[in-house]
Amino acid sequence: MGSNDPRCNPAAVGAPSLSGLGCAWVLVCVTGEDGLRDRGVLYYETLGRSGWDGDKMEIMETKGKGHIFHLFDPNRCYLFHT
Repeated sequence: MGSNDPRCNPAAVGAPSLSGLGCAWVLVCVTGEDGLRDRGVLYYETLGRSGWDGDKMEIMETKGKGHIFHLFDPNRCYLFHT
């Protein structure tokens, strides 16, 4: 499976719509030093265009941290400090 496979990329041709996502609130967290940052932003943008009927969607970016930084130092999770 590649990174443009519709099973893991909601913006890919043939991907199922996110409009039926079964939650009321979505928080997408990205980090400035993560090689997958743009995929997180793409997910957020795709959800916004999908017609999803949730109450709130938000994106938050943590500067200066890398991929899964919160797993390596859970006592210093800066996810909500933008």
